[in-house]
Amino acid sequence: MNRGKGHISNNDTSKLSAMRPTASGTVNVIERFGVLFVLVIVLVSFSLALPHTFFTQANFDTIISSQSAILLLVLASAFPLRTGNFDISVANVMIFSGTVMGVCSINHHWPILAAVLLGMVAAGVCGIVNGFLVVVIGIDSLVATLGMSTVYAGISYALTNTQVLSGFSPGLERFAQIDFLNLPGAVWAGWALAIVVWVVFEFVPFGRKLLFIGGNRQASQLVGLPVRRLIFTSFVLASLIAGVAGMILAGSLGSLDPTSGTSYLLPPLAAVFLGAATIQVGRINIVGAVIAMYLLAAGVTGLELFGASDWVSQVFQGATLVVAVGVSSIIRVRRRSAG
Repeated sequence: MNRGKGHISNNDTSKLSAMRPTASGTVNVIERFGVLFVLVIVLVSFSLALPHTFFTQANFDTIISSQSAILLLVLASAFPLRTGNFDISVANVMIFSGTVMGVCSINHHWPILAAVLLGMVAAGVCGIVNGFLVVVIGIDSLVATLGMSTVYAGISYALTNTQVLSGFSPGLERFAQIDFLNLPGAVWAGWALAIVVWVVFEFVPFGRKLLFIGGNRQASQLVGLPVRRLIFTSFVLASLIAGVAGMILAGSLGSLDPTSGTSYLLPPLAAVFLGAATIQVGRINIVGAVIAMYLLAAGVTGLELFGASDWVSQVFQGATLVVAVGVSSIIRVRRRSAG
């Protein structure tokens, strides 16, 4: 039988069918590991361009060490975001809890353990207040935590009269700065907690329930999940982890600036949202967030070593946050349409 040019034979159809899984698989790999590929490209590019400054062991150690507090804030932000809520206050909760600890230990000469305990209590109270405003009162999480972030910052200013706290306990500094494999204890503590949170998110029912709530809150209520309690708990956990970050930050730096909270606001959010576009695409996931965090850190460091001004890091992080949120939204809409 004579076939026209537009006719596709059975043999051609089988070839096309065989090609589709390969193409689809390639797209899935790029989609899942795109941020990781970009991280590798950034590292290689800056290493080739700046072999004597960027591509050094000291620089990589600095990049990793500088993210110890940011890593904890990434973990803190991930809990509410997994339920579909924002917690803009984690950065200032970190500063507030560290301030409480510092004022007690430095100004009032409390034993460091008692001061740390009170700092963690202060962080927990922040989480309870945030959860109450969002869950009980019903205020939008973005509005509630943004407002309370300012309140926590104001209290920190009042406690210190906007003066930098210095002279923390040597024991706290030794814990945060102790050297192991050229990395301080703060880094290892952050990675250990990241593993714990990853296990909770991936293998513990609590973490899966948070994800279900974030995906469909009404369906979660219909199947009997204690939605309000779980969301409340996510805010408390976020603040407690931010409290740990406050202790780590104070110990790492040996001082604490009560006005520095704003500088820690964007990087965790940008990392979590960008991380949702990799590994487990469309989901708040810890592995993706950590990869994205180091991508941001490497990018900012490379630009600074090129001689870029200080404001470039803020532009870079802000633009990345916008892009990350946009990509996450597009992925979410596409997945819902496909479903």
